Amino acid sequence: MASWKIIQGDNIVTLKGLTAKSVRTCVSSPPYFGGQREYPIEPTIWADGWEGVLGDEPSPQKFADHLVQLFREVRRVLTDDGTLWLNLGDCYATGNQWPGIKHKDLVGSPWLVAFALRADGWFLRMDNIWFKPSPTAESIQDRPTKSHEYVFLFAKEEQYYYDLEAIREDPKPENAGRMSAPKCGDSRRSGPKEQNYKEYDEVKGANRRSVWPIQPRPSEVPHIAPFPIELPERCILAGSAVGDTVLDVFNGSGTTGLAALKHGRNYIGIEKSPLYVDVSKARLSGAAKSEISGGPLVFCPMCESKGVTKLFERAAVEKAAGEGKKITCPKCMGRFTAEDLVVKA
Repeated sequence: MASWKIIQGDNIVTLKGLTAKSVRTCVSSPPYFGGQREYPIEPTIWADGWEGVLGDEPSPQKFADHLVQLFREVRRVLTDDGTLWLNLGDCYATGNQWPGIKHKDLVGSPWLVAFALRADGWFLRMDNIWFKPSPTAESIQDRPTKSHEYVFLFAKEEQYYYDLEAIREDPKPENAGRMSAPKCGDSRRSGPKEQNYKEYDEVKGANRRSVWPIQPRPSEVPHIAPFPIELPERCILAGSAVGDTVLDVFNGSGTTGLAALKHGRNYIGIEKSPLYVDVSKARLSGAAKSEISGGPLVFCPMCESKGVTKLFERAAVEKAAGEGKKITCPKCMGRFTAEDLVVKA
């Protein structure tokens, strides 16, 4: 049976306590540069003397430098054939707050990080595009709406573990056990368009492409930006085998852990926020209301009755109760008093 543990603490300090070459793959989504999201964590004192939260650095280069420092420790705990799957989003300058970047410039921080990691020894293998079919609306009129983020694939060494078969795209129904290939010597751009068809016992589908259409889901947990489980799931299937250990150094609400356990991998999550540690432990253990009674989280009873998890912060529920307000669950749209949510306000 797959095992899991979530360690509360600073990323780099905690990583130094992990055994070298003990992790097969790391799947992680750090806070993005530009202060795009505020996380409930204490500032870190970095090796360069800067004190602050990752993503709030005074320049995108310093942000990249900090991630290099962090993922250098990740590289140490990876097996020699291990991989890193790194999800990053970009932002725009809204003034002249960063050196060399003009107002309205696209910052390019994901690529600054990617090139910095490559310079530090990582093999930069692919810039997968997480395409969001229904992106968040933007009130802009002079550029396209942003509907993608990056999922970079890095390898520790030139040769690394990659399960091509595990993430093949679904075969087209019309193939019906047949696959086509161009005739020898034919050109796809000119000449005959006829193809030879071969029969297969099983049509496995095409090699996974680098654009991944995955729709973000409404948050079911009190976390600012949980990614959909399909995203870490794809990385885990490609980068590890059953029984391997998966690492997420920005555990958040534990979605990478859920994906790892679902497919028989062991999981280690590192998280600085006590709240997110509680959230992810509740999700990964499948804890019932009684098991977290009196703690910082409570369940939505209607969602729970449907076999779905929706967690609320106890403090927020108590605040609403003190104001005489009911709590509305954004998932099931149920309205509850504090007593309904098993909270003594």
